[in-house]
Amino acid sequence: MPTHRQILAARRVTIALVKMVAVLLTLSAGGEHCQLDKPAAKRQTLRGWRRWRPLLGEGLLVVALVRTVAYLGLEARSVEVQCQLASGLPRFSVVGLPDKAVSESRERVQAALAAMGLALPPKRITVNLSPADLPKDGSHYDLPIALALLGAMGVVDREQLADFVAVGELALDGRIVGSPGVLLAAMHASEAECGLICPAAQGAEARWASGIPVIAAPDLVSLLGHLKGTQQLSAPPLGEVEEAVPGPDLKQVKGQETAKRALEIAAAGGHNLLR
Repeated sequence: MPTHRQILAARRVTIALVKMVAVLLTLSAGGEHCQLDKPAAKRQTLRGWRRWRPLLGEGLLVVALVRTVAYLGLEARSVEVQCQLASGLPRFSVVGLPDKAVSESRERVQAALAAMGLALPPKRITVNLSPADLPKDGSHYDLPIALALLGAMGVVDREQLADFVAVGELALDGRIVGSPGVLLAAMHASEAECGLICPAAQGAEARWASGIPVIAAPDLVSLLGHLKGTQQLSAPPLGEVEEAVPGPDLKQVKGQETAKRALEIAAAGGHNLLR
């Protein structure tokens, strides 16, 4: 499977080839009027450029990719967040089988960017969660959607984002708050040999997945400063295992063998005790 850097490089090569084809076809269509100092040739060149401009427009260039995960039980599936800015009526849509919490991430992302002093560009913003046939649920998509949007806007380097898996929920003031499943995301990032961007409150938990760089940021401002090199976030400490506090034990109950047997069967099968 090609890496994100290879995909971006292939897109740049495709754009260059399309430009070359557009110029060659424009010159061939001009025929004997291809002298650039003649007004007719200039108009012909302009018409050729307008004809090929949809293939070279901003929609093909302004695309950012960020990796995240979808949780299916105790398994983390790879999800690619694709953000595209294109000309047209301003709107912000999220596609790719999102649930209600993921659809509401548009409002949280917009509010978090506004808290940083950034406004959404007046373009058609489309965020696709690929693969599109995999259900997406949870608030941990806020951070990867925001990073993909910032990459498409040119605020952060799009190629730098390709080296990380991002999870985290956004508060309206730009803080990155915790979300369930960070350890699964860290294990997935370790298998994919890439880093992890997560909330600062869960950095110690993510460190249990050994061998990966972990960026634990408290808010979007500090995260952007770290990615740009203007601020250095310290590595989170390794989380400590807390010993479980012993609770009541059935061995303290004298007699009641039938009742204790019923409790053991209910606990082993995960059943309810009350009906």
